[in-house]
Amino acid sequence: MMMNFLLIGMLALSPMQENNTEEGILVTEGRCVSIHENPDGTFGVDQHPDLHVLDLQLTEEPFNFPFRANTLIVVCARNIPVPLPTDYKVLVAGYDFMMSTQDGRELVLNLQEGVITYTMSRGELDGSEQEWVDGIVEQMQEQISGISGE
Repeated sequence: MMMNFLLIGMLALSPMQENNTEEGILVTEGRCVSIHENPDGTFGVDQHPDLHVLDLQLTEEPFNFPFRANTLIVVCARNIPVPLPTDYKVLVAGYDFMMSTQDGRELVLNLQEGVITYTMSRGELDGSEQEWVDGIVEQMQEQISGISGE
């Protein structure tokens, strides 16, 4: 629980990037951090002021950021817990991806055996958000299937 409060506080204190989805959804993004596992089994947070996952919309390049070798997840503050179609690049790079909102909701995307899944680790999606997330996850899955040739 303390980690959640720490993350929300750290994520809220940064300028926002913004982007519109094909569905016309305005997505803004604040600070991004990464979480790593320490040798003693505890977890640490690394701040990355230059990391903006929204910038993946602007390039065809894969996601490549110099994280620690033991990084598990990338966490970004967003105005809504809705991924963008290019967020799959974080998953393909080997990291889970969490979107944390100011109202405390958290959506986590992960990739296992070529399949993208998502869970709400805190809070719930409303009806339109659920439709958007399902549609965008489907688009991301198609991108990943195209990469792996499935």
